[in-house]
Amino acid sequence: LLVKGKSMKSILDNYTKLIEFVSKNIAFTLTATNIVFLLLILIIKDPLGFRANSYEKADPFLNVSSSQVTKVILEKTKVSETKFELVKEADEWSLLTKGKKLPADKERVDSLLKSVFNARRYTVVSSSKDKANEYGFNEDEIKVEIFQNETSLGYLLVGSVSSDGVSSHIKWKDSDDIYLVEENLKATTNRAEFSYF
Repeated sequence: LLVKGKSMKSILDNYTKLIEFVSKNIAFTLTATNIVFLLLILIIKDPLGFRANSYEKADPFLNVSSSQVTKVILEKTKVSETKFELVKEADEWSLLTKGKKLPADKERVDSLLKSVFNARRYTVVSSSKDKANEYGFNEDEIKVEIFQNETSLGYLLVGSVSSDGVSSHIKWKDSDDIYLVEENLKATTNRAEFSYF
């Protein structure tokens, strides 16, 4: 009992000291409490994506909804006169090429946008300009630029398809980083052939 009494007295003394410290150092206590809460939020919610340890959890290249897209420009960057536009007007897509306006296949445009918006910044296979050719950034390179109204949201450069036939190599804007994404953007653009759309 004495031992229990001493330990209980010791606990009460420590508790009293803690209360006195907190009451004398309110600013320090509030700051420390806020830091603890902030760390808990970072650990539980992971807003900065430190735990993006899977492709699905990684950040997309585009952070808007595909429904906000009003125009897509596609071209084979190393082949002249291959540029064409897909333009959305009142929920209908049209294809503009060589001064002509034609109706576009909505399902194929939606499939392209789905692939673009599903592409994630997860696997960087190279950051070397010298290796770009090895990953298809040569005469086969395709540029897919996305617009909201007349504002460009950015573009993907599409290189080769990986050996599995499902994934493809892409670059985002002018970056030298080459990503392997789990989308075959060569297929959904049909190698940037306007007749496909």
